[in-house]
Amino acid sequence: MKFKLPPSIPLTPQWHHTQFKELLVMVENFGMLHFFLTLTSNETSNLRWKEIEDIENLAMFFNNTFSWRDCLVECVALFCARLQAFMSSYVLGGENILGIVEHHVTRFELQHRGG
Repeated sequence: MKFKLPPSIPLTPQWHHTQFKELLVMVENFGMLHFFLTLTSNETSNLRWKEIEDIENLAMFFNNTFSWRDCLVECVALFCARLQAFMSSYVLGGENILGIVEHHVTRFELQHRGG
């Protein structure tokens, strides 16, 4: 059985396709990008976020063989919340270090690190 998800569901192929089409329209109307920013989370080092530790501790509470790697949905939700807070505080929050940002595009990619 084949089905198609609506583009309103974030991170689905249809959503990415819609985002790409919107980016092309923005470039056509406003010109090429002026600034590019890459953000990533660091789940594997000693510098990882405290929330990752909390997720891992909770997973181990249910099964001592679990780790943060078994909680992908929670880790993605955490990253999205952190990203939204960062964008609100430092990029889209009125006048900031970048000035006033009139247009922006967000792209998510899964890197399959750590296993």
